[in-house]
Amino acid sequence: MRVKRLSGILIAASFALVCGCSIVGQDQDGASIDNANTIMGKPSASVYDEFSSFNSAVWSTSSGYGNGSPFNCCWMSDHITYSNSTMNIALDNTPNGGYAYTSGELKSLNLYSYGSFEARFKPAKISGIVAGSFFTYTGPVDNQPWDEIDIEFIGSNSSSIQVNYYVNGVGGHEKTINLGFDASSDYHNYKFVWSSKSISWYVDGVKVYTVTGSSRTLPSHSGRVMMNLWNGDSTVTNWLGDFSYSAPIYASYDWVKIN
Repeated sequence: MRVKRLSGILIAASFALVCGCSIVGQDQDGASIDNANTIMGKPSASVYDEFSSFNSAVWSTSSGYGNGSPFNCCWMSDHITYSNSTMNIALDNTPNGGYAYTSGELKSLNLYSYGSFEARFKPAKISGIVAGSFFTYTGPVDNQPWDEIDIEFIGSNSSSIQVNYYVNGVGGHEKTINLGFDASSDYHNYKFVWSSKSISWYVDGVKVYTVTGSSRTLPSHSGRVMMNLWNGDSTVTNWLGDFSYSAPIYASYDWVKIN
């Protein structure tokens, strides 16, 4: 879930499979993943990043600002670190930018159209936070409407994921899905497949939820791929629970794949 965004421009991947058009193919249900140049503008390349180190040709970091309510932290680049082919996002009580807490946010330089978006990661487990996320976002900073597709973990319930989407700034499509395991205890694969007619979410290769519609009722504008970890303010305690800080909190990412 996003309220404000500041972003950058172009992407290339060291592991990229470059094509000269938007991604065209089929999802696991055989549904067409549309070539959407007329809606999305310039297409992007595919990406596979194993997070052996920070790839500045692929990603940028949010740094030196906060998003405002309901976010209750400042983004800083030094709160994203790499070790043992893992990207780690830290949330701690370092004061920055008028906030009592600091965290990290990774975002792609390029915007991506219809296709498959997947990450293998392990969220944190503590009340009051979005404990790990993987999503696409675009908005006014990209001269586009606010469109978004979410996979989020609520730290007070690490045995469930919450999926959602926004069309022109309108959300309210939340769906909480019971996983049957504690996601904070190990890495798992989380994916969504996005076309002009549907969005399907997958956990470890198994489809867990689908919504259908059209380019008018589903997100239709290319978005940046993003990952973050953040604590909420008092306006979202009904959603996230109460936050009480005791030690640094981490969400860890093994890889990201975009096709």
